[in-house]
Amino acid sequence: MSEKTVPPKADAETRQILAEETASYSAARVRRRRLVPKAALVGAGAGLVGVLFRWSLEWAELARDWMVVHAPGFIPLLVVGCMVSVWLVRRFAPEASGSGIPHLKAVMYGVRELVGQRVLPVKFLGGVLGIGAGMALGREGPTTQMGGSVGQMLAERMGVNTQERLTLIAAGAGAGLTAAFNAPIAGTVFVLEEIQRDFTPGVFVATMVATVIADMVTRVLSGQVAVIPINIYPTPPLASVVPFLVLGAMAGVLGVAYNRGLEFCVDRFPRLGRYGAVLVGVVVALSAWKAPELVGGGHHVLNEVFVAPMGAGMLIGVWVFRYVLTMISYGCGAPGGIFAPLLVLGSLLGLGVGQATHWLVPGLQVDPPVYAVVGM
Repeated sequence: MSEKTVPPKADAETRQILAEETASYSAARVRRRRLVPKAALVGAGAGLVGVLFRWSLEWAELARDWMVVHAPGFIPLLVVGCMVSVWLVRRFAPEASGSGIPHLKAVMYGVRELVGQRVLPVKFLGGVLGIGAGMALGREGPTTQMGGSVGQMLAERMGVNTQERLTLIAAGAGAGLTAAFNAPIAGTVFVLEEIQRDFTPGVFVATMVATVIADMVTRVLSGQVAVIPINIYPTPPLASVVPFLVLGAMAGVLGVAYNRGLEFCVDRFPRLGRYGAVLVGVVVALSAWKAPELVGGGHHVLNEVFVAPMGAGMLIGVWVFRYVLTMISYGCGAPGGIFAPLLVLGSLLGLGVGQATHWLVPGLQVDPPVYAVVGM
């Protein structure tokens, strides 16, 4: 028998392997085609929820600002808003506390369950009450968990298997993040790297479809407006790399302090029981009364960073104030994320480094707001 001759038995085995691989590939393609319209529906639902949540928070912030200026006698209602926000979480959906992203990751690993029917309304209403009252929390984390809840609820109604259900939950989470930032690519990468950590074609396609649809819904309803408007600045010179390295090192150290502070507050606040929410509510209400532009998610602070100068003392004071307010707001268990508060602190840190660099080395000619963007 020559070397090129294939034994009949080996040839049969090869044909069998090829047949199985072809069948598997065809089945995977059929599953992906079935999953695409479901993912599109999840993306539309998550985008709609994200837009409604954004509008509700904007209305709540307008009501808070009006109250502070025109009806200070109603400021105690802000305390009530914080208390009800925490009560809703503790009473109906403890998994809705905080940003909700760790809970979604636990769902992906199979160690937690997601009941969207209770998480979605508690997250929505509790977030509007808490953040609207002035808690230093962001809407991005809640929007992500609510998007995952939309995926879970629709998956149950469409009768999919367990793997497809998890894929739709992850796709909904990415769509929710997209609705918060108007960034479908970031939403997709976030799911692939952080939530599901699965780069298979089915997961990628479903997530990409959901995020793109969510972005379309968001832009149609909210307009082509940047979440954080930033000017276009000239490219910094190469010599400015040193202060940027210093900024990175400081951000790393303060980032550790940020995480440790959150862990400390999350561990300690349960010991205060119901009084923890009351304490936070009082601090938030007083802060909203005396410095209304410094409370809430932080978009007002970001606008100040890029349009109004701040002295060194004010920068340090605002940074410390926002840090403490974020720690206690998150620690008490209210629904709210840490993306936006972290961006605020990073921008303040960057602005401070930029101002110090401009004072020490004026020849670099780099606008301090450029450092604020890098700090974010």
